[in-house]
Amino acid sequence: MPQQHQEPIITTMAKSFDDWVKPTFTLLGTFGNDTCKPYSIPMVPEELRKGNEKAHEPKVVSIGPRFKGRRELLPMEEIKMSCMRFLLQRSHFYSRSKGGSIRSIRSILEKCMSLVSTYEAAVRTSYAEDIELDSFDLATIVLQDACFLLELLISRSHLWETILEVDNTSPATELGNMELILRDITLLENQIPFFLLYTLFEQLFSDVIHFDRLRDNFYPGIMEELVLSLLGYPIDSSSKSAPHKSTVSALNRPINASHILELLHSFFILIEKNHQSQQCSSVVDIIDVDIGIDVNRQTKLNRCANRLLAA
Repeated sequence: MPQQHQEPIITTMAKSFDDWVKPTFTLLGTFGNDTCKPYSIPMVPEELRKGNEKAHEPKVVSIGPRFKGRRELLPMEEIKMSCMRFLLQRSHFYSRSKGGSIRSIRSILEKCMSLVSTYEAAVRTSYAEDIELDSFDLATIVLQDACFLLELLISRSHLWETILEVDNTSPATELGNMELILRDITLLENQIPFFLLYTLFEQLFSDVIHFDRLRDNFYPGIMEELVLSLLGYPIDSSSKSAPHKSTVSALNRPINASHILELLHSFFILIEKNHQSQQCSSVVDIIDVDIGIDVNRQTKLNRCANRLLAA
């Protein structure tokens, strides 16, 4: 009789050990990785929060786990789910229009959920504090929010709305309070890791680009261009005749920001560098501009703090 219970116990122990090792190994891999940066989404410092705490909290939409479930933000949850469903439909219709293997909406969802779950440790360590959610709850939140942001970005881009066209009207085009939404998605504490946006975009629309050598820069670059355009800083792509010639040539390489607010500030730095180079003498070292920007994390956080002070 004791022998009958021994095998399940060993199997359970092995499974538990594997569950322990896997996220720890993933976490170690995030250090020194430009794509996923540990502790890159900090809390607002207490000295900035004093006297104006509401200025650092979302008014209409929560992004990420920190403000999830607040009563005043609940009306947007249904809209976010509608946007997520519409985005999955885009992926379904796009794959069908390209003559590839037709994927059901359920299979697309399962692949997205599987993808996000593999990044659990990387997502958790992106936040400065411990996230008191289990694996499924955290994955569900960031997947829903990433899909909402992707649908919002696509629906507001004439180019990508055309490329990924669906017969029906996107619920993201009918959103009111866009100024408040844009304010909320640029709050320091109301963020998800930026890499989730372009990894999910690639998962959903992998056939957009057919050149493997361009993939590393293409999808991050597309996301950066879409976000900057949504925030009112469109990159001039009038000379681009096809999607694969987009942001990579405009920004030379992706900024590799940790989140949307950092992307916005890093873009301002790039603009400032370009402006300064134009005012210098003819002997100008433009290499610094051409290679993009490389600002250490502390400097980036300082700029985020300056943004908060200005709010």
